[in-house]
Amino acid sequence: MFPLVAAISLGVLVAAWQLGAMAGVINVNLFPAPSTVAGAAVELMQTGQYWRDLGASLGRAGTGFLIALVLGVGMGLLTGRLLVFQVVLEPVLQILRPIPGIAWVPFAILWFGVGELPKIFIVTLGAVLPIWLNTHIGASSTPVRHLETAASLGVRGIEVFGRVVLPGALPFIVAGIRQGLALSILMLAAAEQTGASSGIGYLITQSHSVFRTDRMLVGLISLGLLGAVVDAAFSRLSRRVVHWELTS
Repeated sequence: MFPLVAAISLGVLVAAWQLGAMAGVINVNLFPAPSTVAGAAVELMQTGQYWRDLGASLGRAGTGFLIALVLGVGMGLLTGRLLVFQVVLEPVLQILRPIPGIAWVPFAILWFGVGELPKIFIVTLGAVLPIWLNTHIGASSTPVRHLETAASLGVRGIEVFGRVVLPGALPFIVAGIRQGLALSILMLAAAEQTGASSGIGYLITQSHSVFRTDRMLVGLISLGLLGAVVDAAFSRLSRRVVHWELTS
């Protein structure tokens, strides 16, 4: 039912947009009609530029997110359960957390140049902190009775993380991953608009320089659709992974 409602809602919005453009209510030079945007999308796809840019963006977002996933979950488990890591790492991460990822773009270029590394760095930095924070909260919230029960059954040391802490923190980790995925796409768009030669963010910047607002909207809509599809797919997957939490 929900997909049908969403399709109808989007259809009404696009129809109103098209009618507004045709009636002159909307300045089509600044905000082209859907038909014009669709034509620009077809043109980009036929030349292959769109697929090259999309592939470059997906590669950067995927690489940065995977690095953030490993670092965020690992650090969250450590700071959530081990005092020494909490004392050393948590203050630093809490200071870094409010800083917008886009503010690191000049430093990323200064440190890594204008290749792929600064873009992956920005994506990783944007995604790692919400994953860390949610994992930290989940790990530190492990009930004492669960740890005591595990100890009575002979579960000790590193095994506690895998058999007690991680399963208990999984709903929190899933929430952090969902935020991290959204921020990966957000940071990707910012990173690709500086010193890039490919990617959806680059497509938007390049189109702006030649006043191709139709192509700019193709890039913006692509980012929106990409984010929506990734979020919907992950939401469906997470219901299988943490079904005990969602159905309890």
